[in-house]
Amino acid sequence: MRRIIKSALLCLVSSLLILSCTSVEENDKVIDVSGFWDLTVFRADPNQSNYLIEVIVGGGSGEAQIQVYNNLGDDSGPSVVTADAPIALGSCGVNVVFSDSVGGPLNLHLGDRWNIKVIDGTIYSPESDPDNRSVAKIEEAGVYTCLKQVCDDGLYQSAVPLAYDVKVGSGLVEYEIPMLKVNQSDANLNGSVPEETVLSLWLVGHKEKQPVELCYRKRLNAGQGDNYFRVRLVDIHRYQLLDNNAGDNFNTPEQNVCVRFEPEGTEVRIDFIFGLANFNSIAWLDQIRERIKGATVFSYDFETGSLDNDLPAPQQRWQLREPAYRHGTAGISNIRPLHGNLSFRVVGGRSLPLTGSVLEQAQTDIASILGQVPGMNIKGVLFEIYENTRGEYFSSLSGALQETDGIIGTFTGEKDGCREQGQFIVGINQGKIYPVDRLWTMTLVGTAENCKGIRNFRETFTPFRPVQKAERFYSDANKPLLDRYLNPYQMNGRVIGTALYFVLDDYDDLDYRNALFAGLINTNPNPEDGDTNAPPEPNIAGTFNGWLGFKNDLKCQTSGTFQVFFPQPKSE
Repeated sequence: MRRIIKSALLCLVSSLLILSCTSVEENDKVIDVSGFWDLTVFRADPNQSNYLIEVIVGGGSGEAQIQVYNNLGDDSGPSVVTADAPIALGSCGVNVVFSDSVGGPLNLHLGDRWNIKVIDGTIYSPESDPDNRSVAKIEEAGVYTCLKQVCDDGLYQSAVPLAYDVKVGSGLVEYEIPMLKVNQSDANLNGSVPEETVLSLWLVGHKEKQPVELCYRKRLNAGQGDNYFRVRLVDIHRYQLLDNNAGDNFNTPEQNVCVRFEPEGTEVRIDFIFGLANFNSIAWLDQIRERIKGATVFSYDFETGSLDNDLPAPQQRWQLREPAYRHGTAGISNIRPLHGNLSFRVVGGRSLPLTGSVLEQAQTDIASILGQVPGMNIKGVLFEIYENTRGEYFSSLSGALQETDGIIGTFTGEKDGCREQGQFIVGINQGKIYPVDRLWTMTLVGTAENCKGIRNFRETFTPFRPVQKAERFYSDANKPLLDRYLNPYQMNGRVIGTALYFVLDDYDDLDYRNALFAGLINTNPNPEDGDTNAPPEPNIAGTFNGWLGFKNDLKCQTSGTFQVFFPQPKSE
């Protein structure tokens, strides 16, 4: 029943966007987004709740009053402040206690503020506004009772963790479903999401542009459903599909495969991607060899029984990426090995249906649903993924589409007893990893919520150049990014197709405060030839929300839009 209702809502939104759920106007050419999708879902501080306490009536014990604002709507007040007596901040179990301080008896000043954060259920000590004048001691108390429960068979638990190229702040949660095949008929989309496992291998030590040969042995047994085995090279600024067995071509007897490529840099990642839909779908991998000029420089046959790392820290040789919730298994096994006593073996488990539609001629009143970014030619995509073998988990995703390369948007997933939400990006038929390791000139325009003396703001950052490592980009760990108030930040982000996201963490405390940014890349930002009066469009534009710093160490919950310009090429 839930699935039927959700599908009806999808159709309703689609009709508002002047597009039928089943057909389009005759002679309209619907943009083609079919092919390989790389879907990444992410969120910042999914279980963070922020309580802002403000004095609305000054005075001593039994006289002063406070009002409480919460980013999740758990507001409360006015509440009378009595010394040493707990005051409930909303209905989720968080309390605060005001008492006398060494400076004298409790005396609260009108307008003074404190902020209390709750991260993953932990209640942190109150942060005092730098302009506070109150005489009081303030302490947190209670047990947080409104922690969001992530669905155990939901989208986060069903996708695979990202490759660990660099460490990111703990507030950022990221998962992906790589190289998912999506079909399109007119405006309608469909596909299946088989249970994925990704075995990532890093090859290092070769020279740039030096020809490399990668050989391995495989066997693929097909059960029912859409199964695939794909091998992909992930380089500094590009992807290359090296091997692909899918559909009717999936069932493959034992064979040796050798593929060749010329890497951009001295380190590349090889992703062995297994998408297996049921228990009868099984894949084996063994005898991996890297050869340069005919000589073997790396080999592995899994005979130690583990994925050994022979590289110096912090480099990795292997990473097994598998979903937290799965029906099948993956690992080194002695069951029918390809060679010797052991092989890497994956057994499938389940498949999740995907359906959706491409949205044309999006109206401005629906733009917020799609995550519309002003100043870009963007259309929309709606699709859904649901668990139909057990718990009936349902996830609805809606996003803005730029050209045929990238989608960015938001999703909500739910079932009885749990609910999850976040943002997502999709790269379509990727061959290029867009180079963002260029000089950034970034401007933010937004509003601050319940922030003393600040409402609307425009913020600029000192120009900076991120480091890029394949899909991941990040700022120099030894050099903070600075805004005009000299607040220090560190950036960590990911680019997929022409979409990206990143967080700005507090440089001095990466695990505590962050703001999340998500946007689309404009691959042709220059005005038309001859139009000298038209300003260039931004190279990146999108939205942000989260905690940012202002003057005098003031920190505020913010939201708004951002723009990034890269240096324009000099005219001839």
